[in-house]
Amino acid sequence: MGPDTARSILLEELGRLGVSPPGEDFWPGLFYFLARFEKEAPALNLTACKDMKDLLLGPVAEALFLAHRLPQGALCVDLGSGAGIPGLIVKLARKDLTLYLIEAVKKRVAFMNQVIASLGLRGVEARSCHVGFEDCCLRAQVALGRGYGAVEKFVQHAVEYFGAKKAFYLFRFEVEYWRKRDLPLSLLQEIPLPGHQSRLLLFG
Repeated sequence: MGPDTARSILLEELGRLGVSPPGEDFWPGLFYFLARFEKEAPALNLTACKDMKDLLLGPVAEALFLAHRLPQGALCVDLGSGAGIPGLIVKLARKDLTLYLIEAVKKRVAFMNQVIASLGLRGVEARSCHVGFEDCCLRAQVALGRGYGAVEKFVQHAVEYFGAKKAFYLFRFEVEYWRKRDLPLSLLQEIPLPGHQSRLLLFG
């Protein structure tokens, strides 16, 4: 798939989701990241990696839906970043954010830092840390995530290990578990993504 086709597909989906188009400086970084991601997914044990169109219509569009709602200039952590989704895409769209990508698998951390260096991005760093088993020695105002396994685990880890005051979670309701109960942050908003098997949960 060529860049023009990919851009057209993503812009159409963002229009359906009510998300403003990203700036021109977003696109070269996105295409570089996706090309590397697609090529290296097997070596990174990303077994759920889809083809380019599915990536654009699913994880990329959802990451931009999330990025659109993050507070200006916030210090953020992306918990369980995998190989950079949603965190790296959020950073490409929101240069004003400072973002730490937290991932337990060291080869994925190395991959993300290579992409960051190749793109010359500032205010973003991937760190190796197994949240829940070790202290990541990092504090942040905002936590974000996708595919963390359970909503309550994500919120608890965001507060306990990072001191987050707000948390934004792309909850895939057909594949993840969530029993609504008392959490360290209150659910403020639950926003469906039309046509997606995800909802954006906002805690604060």
